[in-house]
Amino acid sequence: MAPRLGGGTPQGWRPRLEARWYNQFLRAEILPCLVRQPPDLLVFIRPYQIETDVRACLGRLGRPLVTWATDSLCRYGSYAGIWDAATCNYVFDGADAQSGAGQWLPPGFNDELFRPSDQKDWDVLFVGRIFYRLYERRLRTLQCLTESGLPAAHRVGWAGSVVRQHRSLAQRFQDKGGVHLGDMPMDRLAQVIARARIVVNIHQDDGQRPVNPLFFAIPGCRTCLVTDRRDYLENWLRPDAEFVPVELEDCVARLADLLEDEPMRARLAEAGYQAALHHTWFERVRTILRDLHQVQPQFFA
Repeated sequence: MAPRLGGGTPQGWRPRLEARWYNQFLRAEILPCLVRQPPDLLVFIRPYQIETDVRACLGRLGRPLVTWATDSLCRYGSYAGIWDAATCNYVFDGADAQSGAGQWLPPGFNDELFRPSDQKDWDVLFVGRIFYRLYERRLRTLQCLTESGLPAAHRVGWAGSVVRQHRSLAQRFQDKGGVHLGDMPMDRLAQVIARARIVVNIHQDDGQRPVNPLFFAIPGCRTCLVTDRRDYLENWLRPDAEFVPVELEDCVARLADLLEDEPMRARLAEAGYQAALHHTWFERVRTILRDLHQVQPQFFA
């Protein structure tokens, strides 16, 4: 039986509308292909509520089914719509795993896209959009960075969009000496991250134990990762050894120390890089296949 979950985002209509489009797309584009040439394994990433006729068609295929919720279930409770038909279920938020929703498996990163660079021309790069209430902690950290002396003394950039009510912060960031790079496609963002000595990546405020999508990608570029202190992150990387956890009050001071102590920063970046190699998308596929082998060994016969 699926756990009891909260329903959707504050805009409750959005998950329902997306689920409708999702099922229409499955009927029109995906199911005909699956029927013509059934795959060995079905993996649904960020699944929505699956409607009855779609579920029946998937069941007739007779193939193992894996679901992977890549958002916190407190935002998208409709993920539960196909769990009972799945062989293995994975969740993005550690709190969802504690509730019995599935195994905790944060998304990995594309190591063909996020990879090291010998060119390091950004001292500090702040990443992430500033978007309403879900990013309050990120907003406060950026404000502290802006009002510090770092943008004037070092090459400091910010990659991310901002809503209208915070555009004055973007202007202030630039007035203080920073460079606002704005939003950019993922391949461009990967290049900029790889060219930074330090990247500040603050988690979102929704969910309970989320792991930011860039948490593994940044060290995967052999770049020193600085993120907010959250005890559960040590389940995935070692704090103060493979990444640097900070509080709002000491973030700027820690950044200054890392900029001053190049050998320490380099050790952190290298250790983070070696650890991140275990969190690529390829390694995530290995994890899923290993779990499937334990549950359905006949699938590999």
